[in-house]
Order: sequence, then C-alpha cells, then structure tokens
Amino acid sequence: MAQPRLQFPRDNSKHPVWTRISIHDVHNTLSDADKQMIQKGEYGSFLKQTASKKDTARTTSAKDVVHTIYLYMPSNFVVNDTNNFDQVDLGAIGSFFEGGVDKAAGLAATNKETTEMGVGKELAVMAGSSAAKSGIPGLDSLTSRALLRAGIISNPRTQMLYKSPSLRQFQFTYKLIPEDQSESNTIYEIIKILRKSAYPTITAGLGSVYQFPLTFTVDFVMNTGSASSKGSSMDKLIKLPALYCTNVSTNYNPTNPSFFADGSPTEIDLQLTFQEKEALDSAKVGEGY
Repeated sequence: MAQPRLQFPRDNSKHPVWTRISIHDVHNTLSDADKQMIQKGEYGSFLKQTASKKDTARTTSAKDVVHTIYLYMPSNFVVNDTNNFDQVDLGAIGSFFEGGVDKAAGLAATNKETTEMGVGKELAVMAGSSAAKSGIPGLDSLTSRALLRAGIISNPRTQMLYKSPSLRQFQFTYKLIPEDQSESNTIYEIIKILRKSAYPTITAGLGSVYQFPLTFTVDFVMNTGSASSKGSSMDKLIKLPALYCTNVSTNYNPTNPSFFADGSPTEIDLQLTFQEKEALDSAKVGEGY
C-alpha cells in the first residue's frame, strides 16, 4: 500500500515545477519452493525454474508505487545520450573489397629490382596480398627503410564498428534548508526512504543471496497553470524510464554546524544518482525517452 506523499519544501508556491520521485515494489518475493532450493544449494534447478516463469517480476506500474516524494526541480538537469563504438582496422579485407589487391600486387610485381629487395613484397603486404607471407630475412628492416624513403605507410582502413547504447545516468542535486524542526524531520524521512529503497534485501535464512532493490520513476510535474494542468507531467521535458538509484550522497550542515532543539540539522546537501534499467533504442527515443 502506498504511503502518504512526502514533500519538501512545505510551501510549494515558490516552485513552478516539481520533481516527483515514485518508488515501486517490483514483486520479487521468493516462493517457499525457491527458498528451499537455494538453502539446499540446488542453484541449477532454481535458475532453470525461475527462467521458465513469466517475466512479470521486474515490471513497474502506477499500482506498484509504495512511496512518492516531491522535491523542487533543481537547476542544470543534464541528459547525456551516449553510444559505444569500436575502431576496427579492415586492412587486407578492406583492400579486397575496395578492389585494390590486384592493382597493388601487380604494381609490385612489375618492378623486379624492388621485388628482389623486398620492397615489392612490402607493397604486397600493404595491399593485403597473401604472397607477402613467405618471409625474407631482414625484410622488416629493409622495407622499413624503403617506406621511410618513399614516405608511405600501409592504410589500415580504420572504420567504426557499432557496439551498443550506454545506460544513461541522471543526477539531481538539492540544497535542503528547513524552516523549522518539522521540515527537518520531513527531510530525514525522505532521505531514509531513498536510502532504504536503493539497497537490496536479504530474505530470512538466505544470507547468500540479495534480492534486487526497488525501482524508481522520476518525472517533472507542473505547479502552475489551470486546475487541469496543475500536477500533470511536463511533456516538453525528456521522459525518464524505469531507474535504479545508484547513489545517495548526503552532506549534513555543509556550511554551518547548527541544529534544531531535537538535534535535527538545519542544512542538508542531497545528491541523487539514478541509472536506467535498460538501454534505449530509436523507437523509445521517438516516444520521448
């Protein structure tokens, strides 16, 4: 069951846009049969049985929300879209497909003098010809001198080879200065829930395994405009997919070591880092993610 929403600051009139952080229960509770297999060390049977189940444990929906936290939208929200590539040298393959093998090898063969010196063979190597693999003592030194004099070197035909999209990270930085002890207590509850939800759980009797942490969704909601638009998500900002919280950094009283009467801090710097669960593709980007 969802808990009452937590909000900071209490007075929301000064902030036209809010960050809504929803924390989801992912329903990854192990059955009694699962626990027995793990306790007995029957990991093969456990993995086989779990893999055959319908994949519903890691999905999120509005019905799964167990906590909702509202914080003002911080400035300087950065989104980095990164794709990963490798550099590959096509070499002889590239030469073959570009139709240059016969031309370069033929050029080398027509010059008997350079062929005898090994330069022709080096040109054949540069062209990707298999005839250059026979090997001649001193060939490396000889051909290096020849190439230095000629001022040429083999073209490796380097190209980009696509690998995958990166999992994006999102950072939110807040300066939390409570007006009173009550607001400081709210901040304390917010941080505790965020930290607790970011960590995995251990089922009783199964200390050898972790169950995944809860998942998060983050969106930006309007606090101005008509009654119908107030509280709605801002469709002109990028949508964030399902996330894990990978870092909660808390700095208590960074500029002044003062406290309220109950010992609550009067200033807290909070930094949250989230990472998306799954990498995007072009279709997801088209949907606004």
